[in-house]
Amino acid sequence: MFVGYAPTGAPRWEEFAQYCLQQRHPEVDRLYEDPPAFLTLVQDAGTLRADLLEPFRHSGQDLLGQLTAGFFPIESRAGEGRGVLALTIQVNVARAAGGRRRLGLNVLGRTPGGEDLGMLWERQEDFAWRRGVRWAQAALASLEQDGNGRRRRRGIPRAGLESRAAGILNGLARRLEQDLRGRSRRTAHADRRHHEGDRPTRKALDDIRQARASDPLLVDERSGALVILGERGRTHFFTPEGRLVSSVRYSREAIERKRRSGLWRSASDEETREFRARLQQD
Repeated sequence: MFVGYAPTGAPRWEEFAQYCLQQRHPEVDRLYEDPPAFLTLVQDAGTLRADLLEPFRHSGQDLLGQLTAGFFPIESRAGEGRGVLALTIQVNVARAAGGRRRLGLNVLGRTPGGEDLGMLWERQEDFAWRRGVRWAQAALASLEQDGNGRRRRRGIPRAGLESRAAGILNGLARRLEQDLRGRSRRTAHADRRHHEGDRPTRKALDDIRQARASDPLLVDERSGALVILGERGRTHFFTPEGRLVSSVRYSREAIERKRRSGLWRSASDEETREFRARLQQD
């Protein structure tokens, strides 16, 4: 997580759990439980810039405050270790062309394997922080608008901006906690459905039987898995030898995004023939 600036403006980073330990957070021990605790830290601009020397304080952009939240449970891959991550969400102010002020939201974090957050789209479609971040973005945009939805003629003073940013970040912390609790309840419900036989994995063989020879077969470029698309977003992953690895549900938009980005490509005719032949042998 980002913890502030060095005297000359270089960013400083700390591991989330270690920083909570340094700050003597009363629940830091619970971060190592399964499932982990969910802790939030809101820091104002003064705290983040406390060590910054005066000559380095003036630039085209600056932070008004930030929220660090974790741990979020996520799916992890072999060799990545524990499937958790912490996010740092910053309110940033910058000067655009013409001197006009622009407010923005930065979302920082890494996957358990050290990859960019964008790579998480490969392993899961929905994130516990999505709704909260969208709310914060909308709230931030409203700061530059008057009561009629038009851009303010006179900007809010810096002190007022920092105060409102703190209010948005504290509101975001509450929403993230609520959404995470709701997600836990939905996960429990999904587990019950699994025992009732409503998991997409149970439908894999049905989707294969119903698939026509003309239906597209896809290849996951990162893992080499063969991808078969079923009804209602059911997506099944197979090894080239024909063994089912996993099944999930994706929205139509998520499927198209993976294809456009090149993460999933169309299988060649030879790959398709060999795969279907192996399935028939089983």
